[in-house]
Amino acid sequence: CSQLPLDLASVEVPSING
Repeated sequence: CSQLPLDLASVEVPSING
């Protein structure tokens, strides 16, 4: 966890947003 919950869906796992 290093970034803020901006994309709850892709907070640290950019899989849905690509």
